[in-house]
Amino acid sequence: MNNNIFGKRLKLLRENSNMSRLELSTQLNTSLSAISQYETGSRIPSDDIKISIAKLFNVSLDYLMGLSSMPNDINANEILNDLADMNDNEILEVIHFIQYIKSKHK
Repeated sequence: MNNNIFGKRLKLLRENSNMSRLELSTQLNTSLSAISQYETGSRIPSDDIKISIAKLFNVSLDYLMGLSSMPNDINANEILNDLADMNDNEILEVIHFIQYIKSKHK
């Protein structure tokens, strides 16, 4: 499973939500050992469980499966629509933030 990207992301999402494995197992109506096995990569969840996890943490299945590095499906049209709703000062702030992020990663 691609270096267990699913398990790593599940654990990260769970921990970022301050949720224990037991709490997650209750939310998903599955066993505590199943959650542990998902996170370690020794067991692959059913598609229904994957969908439940994506809905619970509000992320895309592509993100969970390692096909996208973005937790949510964001496309260019959505970004353009957001920008269209902004005033000039807000757009300038976005541009400055983008420039900051780009310079930070060089």
